[in-house]
Amino acid sequence: MMQRALCVLLAITSLAHAAEARRAADGYQPPQFDPQQGYTQFLIPHAAKPPTTDGQIEPGEWDQAVELNAMADQTRQWKELYPRWVKWRLAWDADNLYLCSESQRLPGEDLVCRYRDQSLGGDTVLDDSIEVHFSPVGRNALGRKLPWAAQAILNPLGVGFYSKFTWAVAAKTTAWVPEWTIGSKIHEKSWVIELKIPRTSLDVQEPNRPGDAWSLLLARNWKRTGWQQSALPAALHSFQNPREHPFAYLTDGPFARLEDVSGLVEGRVHTVIHLGTCGSKAEKANVRFTLDGPRKYEKSADLD
Repeated sequence: MMQRALCVLLAITSLAHAAEARRAADGYQPPQFDPQQGYTQFLIPHAAKPPTTDGQIEPGEWDQAVELNAMADQTRQWKELYPRWVKWRLAWDADNLYLCSESQRLPGEDLVCRYRDQSLGGDTVLDDSIEVHFSPVGRNALGRKLPWAAQAILNPLGVGFYSKFTWAVAAKTTAWVPEWTIGSKIHEKSWVIELKIPRTSLDVQEPNRPGDAWSLLLARNWKRTGWQQSALPAALHSFQNPREHPFAYLTDGPFARLEDVSGLVEGRVHTVIHLGTCGSKAEKANVRFTLDGPRKYEKSADLD
């Protein structure tokens, strides 16, 4: 399964919604969606009730969140699906982003958590860990300060490595430890880590609102059978370049959840997609599904 087909499939999450007012600041525009380049775009819905960051997914807790679970394989130059599943869930309110990563744990698998000291820094990437890169697309350029992107690598103990990268001048600093709320728990069949990320920790002064753009790279570092990495499909020539990362837009309207792509891993064209809305009123949405391969398949429908 080529990355091209995978990325077209993920485009459903950006197309299944009513028209959005999309804003970008400081000349920082997301790339035009091009399946052959591997960019992913999706919507993050507004959370009426914030989830609890305790590493435990309760029934209904993340129902009003986007869900993505198709990951590209670093060992295959990002051109194939990684065989193990990771479910990413994201939501927002005026003051926070909420993120949940739930990743597969094989029977009897012990997750690697050697690094228990914050001072060990980037060595946490050698543990089982998640790696996330956030950029509020220019909205954290305060006064004469240049816009910057955040990086965090977190293992199952919640030990993290954090850095800030100012891409305009290729400057990086690790003298930054954000006040995030982190809940992590290893379950029988999965590892769950949940984050509450205040916008102020990223120097975003204005409240979050629909249409705000975010550059988000979401990756899982695996230790079983040697170090491996999977990430949401993107160009990924450099993890430090937020212009090459997936783009997301905040919404208070319809959104899509890409819940099951297991058929693609097994060589079948099969997926499960759920549509939702942030409010109680009925919403109209247009869904377009495109699969680009030896034979191109396209389907479009208007839904109430």
